[in-house]
Parts: sequence; C-alpha cells; structure tokens
Amino acid sequence: RGEGVAPVAYHLAKNPDISRLLVEIGLVESRSEANRLIKQGAVSIDGKKISSGTAPIQSGSIIKVGKRRFAKVINSDTLTQ
Repeated sequence: RGEGVAPVAYHLAKNPDISRLLVEIGLVESRSEANRLIKQGAVSIDGKKISSGTAPIQSGSIIKVGKRRFAKVINSDTLTQ
C-alpha cells in the first residue's frame, strides 16, 4: 500500500492542525471543507479515521480524504539537509 501515492513535502509539527494541512497539500479547497470531512469521518491517516482537528503525523504517513484522494506526507525539514 502507498505505492502510486504522490509524496507531498510539508513541515511536520508534533500534532499539526489537520484542516490546515489538508488545504496546504491540496487535498481540499478550504478549511471548512476539511473540518466537515473530519467530522463526517472521511479523513484517515495511515488507515485510522481521525475525529479531531489535530493528530500525530510522521514522515511517510498516508492521508486519505474520501475514497479517491490520497497523499503521502514527507517531512520537508529532511529534504533540505
């Protein structure tokens, strides 16, 4: 799993704001859309549905929104070294 998923570089905080992250990596158009999808249970990280606005994410985590939108998050801090 995870093959064929486009990697996205992002500065990973310890528990990032998921709605902001979804907008910044282009999986949703707005934070309100992201929050609505989170409340509906349509957002998962590494196969686990999230129900709050923050969640731990590690480099290599796969974020799924709905049935067809995926992104593999890579920590941008490791790319600059």
